[in-house]
Amino acid sequence: MQILPRDYLITPEGLAFAVVDSGIEDGQIACCFRYFQNQDGNWEKISTHDATIVLQRDYPQYLFHSKLRDTVIHAVPEEHILTHRAARDGITQLQCESKPATIRGTARRAIDYLIDDGIDRGCLGVSGSLLLGAEKPDSDVDLVCYDESMFQTVRQLFQHAAGPFTPLTLDDWRETYRRRSCGLPFDNYLWHEQRKHNKAMIESTKIDISLVCPSESEDLRAWQKKGKIQLVTRVTDDSRAFHTPACWKVAHESVEEVITYSATYTGHALLGEKIEIAGLLEQSGSGEQRVIIGQSREADGAFIRVVPL
Repeated sequence: MQILPRDYLITPEGLAFAVVDSGIEDGQIACCFRYFQNQDGNWEKISTHDATIVLQRDYPQYLFHSKLRDTVIHAVPEEHILTHRAARDGITQLQCESKPATIRGTARRAIDYLIDDGIDRGCLGVSGSLLLGAEKPDSDVDLVCYDESMFQTVRQLFQHAAGPFTPLTLDDWRETYRRRSCGLPFDNYLWHEQRKHNKAMIESTKIDISLVCPSESEDLRAWQKKGKIQLVTRVTDDSRAFHTPACWKVAHESVEEVITYSATYTGHALLGEKIEIAGLLEQSGSGEQRVIIGQSREADGAFIRVVPL
């Protein structure tokens, strides 16, 4: 089975890694270490910062110097995969449970509504804690969609508070902001987020949906880091703004595109908008330049923001 972003890979040591890219480099799959099994066999979540420290100290085999990215990343060698938990299979698992409890029941009701409304079940997946069975009462429901048209339909359902879905309250947004490291002040973050329509509430649980395109071609170019950069430019193509990773083409004399692996900035800017970005400048072997906004979910110190007219 194809390994896709938002899937999870479990290693023999009881570590669970979230896949961040479908490409395989030198037998290594780019991931983010997210959970570990404690002495009782239960999954515990770990922050990205702490995860890197633990890998450096105890599991250096899961740190990989990527020549394509010109940096050290979390990665799982193919031969170290004990279990591949595909997000697609999470849907089947939930629907096979006769009486799912608590948040699993909430997720099941959301999925059932989407399918009844015409979303193809084969286009959906569930990731995060629900995929691992590590959910807690305050966990989110992390849905994945593998079809762009279906993804846009779900966004419309969220936007119009269809069926069981309701908008996030201000307190909900503050909690979402608190959980993520973001280079924008809250009011600016809120303005960008509220127009994305990729999040909603169902009962008292936050639900979000991410787009993963299985057929998307891999970028096999090697990129070299050139240092930090901050610039203002204009978006000329936003067709991949919600993809994983998200990408925008921009009108700039030297930079061709902006990339982010952080869900915080996915969908942040629209066609024609003037944007300010802060990130790392990268250059390919043939001279193309791009700016990358974070290579982890937090994107510490980096940002994209729309510049008001």
